[in-house]
Formats: sequence, C-alpha cells, structure tokens
Amino acid sequence: MKKLLAAICAVTTASLLSAELYKPNRIVEFGVETGVGVSNNYFCLPDYLKEEIVFDLKDIADTMAGDGMIIDLYSTSRTFLNINVNEKFRLGFFSGLEASGYINIAEDLFKVLGKGVSIGETQNFQIEGYGDIFATSGISFQTKYRDYGIKIIPTFFMPVLYVANATASVKAVNNSDGSIEVRADAPLDVYTAIDMENIDDEEFTADKLNELFKTGGFDLTLEVEKQVRKTVDVGLFTRIPIIPGRMKHKMTAHMYAYYVENGFLNYMSEDESHETDHGVDDIVYSSASFKVHRPFRLGAEAAWRPFGKWMTFRPELAIAVRNPYSSEMTFYPEYALSATFSLFNILGLTAATGYQNRVFVQTLSLMLNARVLEIDAGASLRGANFSRSFNYSGLGAYIAVKAGF
Repeated sequence: MKKLLAAICAVTTASLLSAELYKPNRIVEFGVETGVGVSNNYFCLPDYLKEEIVFDLKDIADTMAGDGMIIDLYSTSRTFLNINVNEKFRLGFFSGLEASGYINIAEDLFKVLGKGVSIGETQNFQIEGYGDIFATSGISFQTKYRDYGIKIIPTFFMPVLYVANATASVKAVNNSDGSIEVRADAPLDVYTAIDMENIDDEEFTADKLNELFKTGGFDLTLEVEKQVRKTVDVGLFTRIPIIPGRMKHKMTAHMYAYYVENGFLNYMSEDESHETDHGVDDIVYSSASFKVHRPFRLGAEAAWRPFGKWMTFRPELAIAVRNPYSSEMTFYPEYALSATFSLFNILGLTAATGYQNRVFVQTLSLMLNARVLEIDAGASLRGANFSRSFNYSGLGAYIAVKAGF
C-alpha cells in the first residue's frame, strides 16, 4: 500500500513539474483540422422545430435589440506537421484557409415589417456587412531559454477575397394609394487577388503564380510562457501585422431589390397584387491598390492544474484589432475560459466559454488519444448576444485528426 501511495505521489509530482501551457502528445505529428460556424442574435433553432411555425412580425419588432440583427459566419481549415524533439526544439509547418463574414440589419427594418408606416411616411435604414478569405502558410519554432518557453510563428498570408465595409440603403414608403414600396440599393466593392473578369481565361503559369504570391502579406506571432508555480503556467502572446496583403483587382457592383405590395389589406383576396425583383448590375472590373492585414492580437493566458494532469483550467484575455492601420480599423475584446478533464491523456473532455471574433461561444469537446492516432471533435453554441448563445441562436462544429508517434 505504501509503495502504491509513493508511486501515485511520484507521478503527480512529475506531472506538476512538467507543466506547460500546451504539451505535445507525439514526437512527430501530422494532421488536419476544420471548423465552421454561424450565428445570429435573435432567432433560436428550437422555436422553429415545430409543426406550425409562426413569424409574429410585431413581436419581432418589439423585442429586436437596439443594434438590430447581427449575423456572423466563419470557416477554417488547416493541415500541419509538427516535430517535437524536446522542450528546447519544437518545429512545425502549417497551411490553411480562414474565412469570415458579418452582417448587421438595422432595427428600423423590423419596425417597418412589424408595425408598418403611416400613409405618406418614408422610413430609411441601413444594412451593413463585410467579409474576407485568407490563405495562410507558415512555420512555428519553440524553444526554452532559462525558465521561459519562447515560440515564434512567422506567417505568410494571401488575401484571396476581401469585401470592404458595405452599406445597403433601404427605403420603405406607404403611398397615398395604399401601396407599400420597399427598395434596397447596395454598392459593393469586392477586392480580389486575381482578375475576376478574365478568370475563365487565366492560365496559372509559373509567372502567374509568382505574381499571385507577390500579393501576399506577413505577420509575426510571438508567445512567451513561464511556470510561476508548480501548478500554474502563464503566457503572453501577440500577433503583429508587419507587411500587408495587396489586392490588385477590384469588382464594383450594384445590388438591388424592391418589393411593391398593391393590396396589403386585401392580401388574401383577388384584389391583392405585388411586384418584386432583385439582381446585380453595373458590374465594373478595374485595377486596385488595396492593403489588408489579418487582425492584430495581444493577450495573456494561463494553465492551472490544481490536481496535476487530471484537470486543467485555462483563462485567456486579449484585445484584437480588425484590419489595423486603416480607416476600417475596429477594436474588440476577446476572452475565453475552459476546463479540461483528462483521463491518462487517453480520454479528454473540455467545456469552454468565450467571446471570440465578436461572437459569444459555448463549446463542449471530446478528445480520444490512442498515441499514434488522436481525434478531437467539438460542437458549440454561438451568438452575438451572451444569453441567446445558450438558446441555439447559432451553431458551430470542428474536428481535428492527428497521427504520429
């Protein structure tokens, strides 16, 4: 019995002394990971999993938030190869895609839909949005100097597509003849790395590929960590935009939509009639000189293991800046808090909450590690509003498959 207790104490002590923020499970490891998510700050999935679905426009108008409806989406994918010789030499290679989008529909639109407008009255409101797609590749190197773990991640990225902050103007009019007219106009600027006008005629020769790589940008991620107590590791991290990606092509388009209801009060009768149309016109292709960075980030994180490797609590706090050094620069905070239970590093369960990329996220994930093969999978509830992020106003999922020895 004494020998068993001594062995348990020895294992626990070793686990405490070898604490790191993130310790690798294999010496050589390669894998793929992908994730996707979408959310909004109003509609919840359970409300529409019914036999009868009722859209109460007046109730929506009364309960819509003052900042209107916010819709967010993202998608990521990445492949990687890591070589972890020891704590002083860890080398990694990676490449992937990152995509994100954001739409904000003004509260006034829902007021018009739910409450209408008086005869002769005109209502004006806006719909705003942006989006981007980045291709990334880079290396990571981690070492240890004295008591500090140091990690450097230089990353080359190409902005494949960037939708600048777009604003659609919407006008609703209740005419004196009883007809209701809603019109929307949206000038749209889409910046691309390749010429979209002649994309069918493009041949990706060596010269074309070389020209494409010249549009790429560069940023540098730095991480420093230190064990401050036997059970606590802390770290600082930052991603510093250095060289912007350059978009050399631009597509300008005019999106439009209109709806005219000529007999709203007699909607269910033969007197009702309406007109509707939408489309894209005035498409113009041109050369451009538009610079874009990936977001700047600065923050701190920690790993607390009060019971050794069995349980890890991870708090994180950061600030981020979307498209820094530009007139479209946007600041926003980020935070995360997670708890991971690990059973002999074979089975792991993680519950996490956070605010990332302007979206609240509640995540539950599972890890199965058979040494040569590891599968990490998770699902998340998402939302632009914290309370509604628990009510299925958004969903996300990710999976990572890792193999090695």
